[in-house]
Amino acid sequence: MRRIQPVGSSDSRRTGFPRQQLYPGQVGAGSTLNAMVRSRIERQLADVGKQLKALRSDLGVAEQALMQVDYEADDARLRSLVSETPLAQKEHEEARRQVDVNRRNRDQLHAEVVRLEVRQDELLDAFNER
Repeated sequence: MRRIQPVGSSDSRRTGFPRQQLYPGQVGAGSTLNAMVRSRIERQLADVGKQLKALRSDLGVAEQALMQVDYEADDARLRSLVSETPLAQKEHEEARRQVDVNRRNRDQLHAEVVRLEVRQDELLDAFNER
């Protein structure tokens, strides 16, 4: 059986602190803290990955919706030019507003994807430092 050095041992005279004695199989506080930090980073990486997957799916849907609405707006523009009626002009303006709304939505989703990708890179860097 190992003996723990008393407080007045040679180590405590040099540093002023008693030497911490570890028993076989015992893990030091530093490595436990590292394991906890790594575990937290892994959880955060998993969360960010799930969010990115969902946002990329939403972004794909938003891009398809934007293409469809843009096609319909172009069609409404052509109808308004040919018919030259106030109703056709109003339909064209409404379709154009819808395109603008869809474009803003797509841009917001894209910005959120970029933000999460940056966060994921930061977490990966932190994970690799441990």
